[in-house]
Amino acid sequence: MLEWHKLRKEQLASLELQTPDADTVIDELTNTLRLIEQGIGIYRYIHRMDMPDLEAERRCLKQLKAQLETAVAEFNRLWRIRNREGGLVASHKAMHKLLVQYEEHLAALDLSN
Repeated sequence: MLEWHKLRKEQLASLELQTPDADTVIDELTNTLRLIEQGIGIYRYIHRMDMPDLEAERRCLKQLKAQLETAVAEFNRLWRIRNREGGLVASHKAMHKLLVQYEEHLAALDLSN
């Protein structure tokens, strides 16, 4: 999964679109890769890959949360370029729910110490 993701990022870096909205399309694809990276990270978290202790788990969750916050902010920016304001909140409701779950898991880890 990580290798596939790395290859897609390399391909995107070399992509040259000949369209008036090329920058927006590249930004949309970049954010899509961020969301795919979230999925990979969640998979790795669920299966405890490279997480030998609670501190590694905490670092993983903090990294996933920070990455998702970036993806949500970019999603909002891109939404406003392509769409009207209506529907924005509903369109990223699941991402906000995941952010809350990250915060809850981090709080639970802090209590377990």
